[in-house]
Amino acid sequence: MLYYFIFFLINKERSYLYLLFMFTGLFINMFNNSNLFSQFQYNTAISAFASSISVVGLFKYAETILNIKQWSSWIYKANRIIFITFLIILLVSLGTLSYHYFFAPLSAADDSSVIDRVLNYFGPFVAIILFIQAVYAAIKRVKFANLFLLFYVLSISPSILALVITIPNHDDVIRIGYFLLTLSTLGLMLITAYYIKQLREDQAEKEKAQASERAKHQFLANMSHEIRTPMNAIKGMTDILLRRNPKDDQKEYLEGIKQSSDSLLVIINDILDISKIEAGKVELEQEPFSVVELVNNVHTIMQFKAEEKGLELLKEIPEGRLYVNGDATRLRQILLNLIGNAIKFTEKGLVTTSVKSEQVEDKINVHFTVSDTGIGIDQDRMEKIFQSFEQAYSDTSRKFGGTGLGLSISKKLVELHGGKIWVESEKSKGSQFHFIIPYAIAESTTEVIPTEDVNTNIADAMKGIRILLVEDNDFNVVVAQEELEDAIEGVYVAVAENGLIAVEKLKSSTFDVILMDVQMPVMNGFEAAKAIRNFGNEKAHTPIIAMTANVLKEEVDLCYQAGMNDFIGKPFDTNQLMQKIFNLVNNKS
Repeated sequence: MLYYFIFFLINKERSYLYLLFMFTGLFINMFNNSNLFSQFQYNTAISAFASSISVVGLFKYAETILNIKQWSSWIYKANRIIFITFLIILLVSLGTLSYHYFFAPLSAADDSSVIDRVLNYFGPFVAIILFIQAVYAAIKRVKFANLFLLFYVLSISPSILALVITIPNHDDVIRIGYFLLTLSTLGLMLITAYYIKQLREDQAEKEKAQASERAKHQFLANMSHEIRTPMNAIKGMTDILLRRNPKDDQKEYLEGIKQSSDSLLVIINDILDISKIEAGKVELEQEPFSVVELVNNVHTIMQFKAEEKGLELLKEIPEGRLYVNGDATRLRQILLNLIGNAIKFTEKGLVTTSVKSEQVEDKINVHFTVSDTGIGIDQDRMEKIFQSFEQAYSDTSRKFGGTGLGLSISKKLVELHGGKIWVESEKSKGSQFHFIIPYAIAESTTEVIPTEDVNTNIADAMKGIRILLVEDNDFNVVVAQEELEDAIEGVYVAVAENGLIAVEKLKSSTFDVILMDVQMPVMNGFEAAKAIRNFGNEKAHTPIIAMTANVLKEEVDLCYQAGMNDFIGKPFDTNQLMQKIFNLVNNKS
């Protein structure tokens, strides 16, 4: 008893507590049988009560060791009812015994009449239930179930022997019973030792997995930043050169660089996305949007790729706008993945996107289908294509490129929406990728002005704007300056190589907006933003947009916590950057 009590206090492991209950009941029973003190005589009610405590301890111990909660919810719920009922009976019995002994002493016969009968019936009932559960667990091949069943049978065998075997000498029965009970006790102690060892190994594995996850997360964050920083310069300078009317042969090479950098960026984003989804860090937005407009926008984006391969890109969409509440960005990502794959794996023919909807109660089930006339997939390969880093055939990456992440990400995103995705295909006869997402019906159908129409007016509205660019990478400085000067007439762009210089420049000059990198020497972007917010004058409210290669959610959150107003990742989209600047400057004014 002391052994398990001390172990429970040290480890807080419930199996020790349940064994403590079991041995406490045995101790009370032995004390009741021993007649060590003349004033304490054997009492059948106390014996029944002590045996019941042991059964309760064994009952809960078995539930823990056999891990019933994990493999049978209905047995676990039934055990709740049995345990609560038995506990109530025990508490009532304890109260009755205490009352009789201290306030209204009765004879032994009267004392045990009711309590003895109730406990002696209910105790065996629980013991039988426990035996059945142990047998069932052994059949289900639950770990430790066979060992537990063996030692459990040993622990109840004295009671069985007393019922079925008649031995003239009562002391022989007691000796046999104690011998079997000792064996079962040693067995339960052995099981407990292995169980605790298993728990510690599982905890160690869990901690190891968590450490591995943290290392993976940090690696991805570092690699994302280190790759995106030069990618921003490559992509930005390529776009700038393409706008400078290059020669035809130069334009061909520049287009190649642009497509290659775009492909590399897709791979980087896919790796980050699969990591975030697996870590459960993707949160879906709930904003009203038009499904029809989104599909039209995706088709506009993919039209050029389809024309490059001589494919016809078709769509079958319902009339009207089909407004829903949901995450438009994630739906766009799914469609871009599926349509991009369809174009990639189709050499001739057409790619078709169709949309159907059905209202079910307060939801709209939107059924999307992306079909193609491409290479198709064998029946036995269909499940494989939705696995991470997997493709239908081993030579797919070599022939068509890609990482095998697009479909895996699409599947996880669809399931995150509470939807389902599947494929119908036949080798050499094309494929049809289906997915259904249940959306909430949008309460508002406010007309949204297309971004491209808005951009035509933004540049005029921001003529002569003053921008402080805080960036330590020379190439990225050139890209940002050139992009802004090409996009906005009369723009003034001042450059600060680190946060400290930016703070000093803002003290001596006035700017309409600050574009702030995060990772910089001397003073980083977070520290600079906090310093600016502590100015104590009107300049403390200057809008700050984080423009950084750190794109993971945790890092974006840190930007807002430091006092920045908005965020844009590198490589940045110039139109998106202008929209963000316009919104902040207008709100400020």
